[in-house]
Amino acid sequence: MSTADGQAVPALDLAVRAEREKLARVIEMPVDQLGWLDGVSAANIQRLRQRISQTLYDARRDRFQRLEWITRFLPDRYVARLAVEALGPLLSARVVGEMDPLRARNIARHVPAAFVADVAPHIDPAKVQTLIPQLPVELVRDAALILVERGDFVTMGRFADGLSSQALRAVITAIDDDAALLRTGYLLDRRDQLSRIVHNIDNDRIARLMVCAAEQQLLPEALFIIEHVDGELKARLADLVGRQSEAVLDALVAVARRERLWGPVLRAIAHMQARQQRKIVNLPSVRDEALLGELVNTAYDEGLLQLALPLTRLMRPDYRRAVAHAALRQGADVALAALEAAHAGDAWPTLLDLAQHTDPAERDLLASLPVLRRREVIAALVQDLRSESDTAIAMDVLARMDEHGRAAVARALAADDGFLLDLLIDRVGDDAGRLDALVRLMAPLPEADRSRMAAVLARRSDAERAALDGAARAAGVPALTADARG
Repeated sequence: MSTADGQAVPALDLAVRAEREKLARVIEMPVDQLGWLDGVSAANIQRLRQRISQTLYDARRDRFQRLEWITRFLPDRYVARLAVEALGPLLSARVVGEMDPLRARNIARHVPAAFVADVAPHIDPAKVQTLIPQLPVELVRDAALILVERGDFVTMGRFADGLSSQALRAVITAIDDDAALLRTGYLLDRRDQLSRIVHNIDNDRIARLMVCAAEQQLLPEALFIIEHVDGELKARLADLVGRQSEAVLDALVAVARRERLWGPVLRAIAHMQARQQRKIVNLPSVRDEALLGELVNTAYDEGLLQLALPLTRLMRPDYRRAVAHAALRQGADVALAALEAAHAGDAWPTLLDLAQHTDPAERDLLASLPVLRRREVIAALVQDLRSESDTAIAMDVLARMDEHGRAAVARALAADDGFLLDLLIDRVGDDAGRLDALVRLMAPLPEADRSRMAAVLARRSDAERAALDGAARAAGVPALTADARG
């Protein structure tokens, strides 16, 4: 997505979205009017919300404490009746917030679930985790169902933060609305509680939740849950996403594109089994260079290229071609980051496989990148050449470097008693194109380093030296083997 002047609009972090929604409830302002928070992190919005809440609940706290003290002289049943018929939800919430949790439990036994649901939005969030676990399970369940019916998921998220294991199971079983469960999980404050919730949901229900996410535009909520559960649960949830039908997955791709959620999508795919990864990266909806360009840019912006690169190995050739073109159209910075990611992740074979699908102009771009002049990168690249096609594409790119770049590569190849040069000659074999690239690559080697190259060539067979001489003559560059004769 972009603005009218063509500038990219940054994707809004899922945690930021959730925090904005919760803050909007506290300050009673529509969430779409919180643009003044642009650029503010989720953690800072959460701190602002908590500070505002604490200020609101601390105001006149002494009066509510006195009122709570008075209720101690009244029977629990009478206090419950007074709350429902006289005080109302807001004042009752303030008084309950000052009570001992066990006494609040005894009073709550005498109020209807609907009144508990009325009170819940007004309870001091700092007291929820001590109050809610004390309430009868049936009362909590019934109040939760009323909150769901009202669509009050901010309160549900706060309510669920304090649920005991028994109440949690009762509420999850009772809530038949998958969208409500997704929205509640998304708006929880306690991430550890999110993992507990998912542990109580079977695979069939999880699959239903993923279908619901696609059908009801709730992919952000589903991805948020996948991102914030424990490692084992991440894999379970992500894999269940991958098992959905192609239609469901295409719908998820469409939502991810519209909502700019490629980062969470990539992280979720990384936790799937290879079979599910292959299914997703070869979806018809993914075979779009504009979409792939967005994916590449997100991977670059969020430091996910090392995670994304291995996924391309699972793509069909025409998809890999589209990825290669889309990536290099993003410019030199993205291409450089991709090479750095390949080096850091020992993924040179994957990158070379993508490079097979590039055109000459794109290979010129690769050849211009300074990363290919570093000795450790050259060493890793040469040692990872596993096929004739890998060798051909690597030699073609390296031979396209300017003279200074080729000299840097030639020095690296001749170093360490010519270990890498020996290895490269083995890979080149007698192929005319690769021989041509090799002699062009080694031609700028400084005179001071040629004795090391000569020592390597002296170890090669007469036929190999003759082939190199012939390639040099054809290319119009000095013979590499001159110092190796005799």
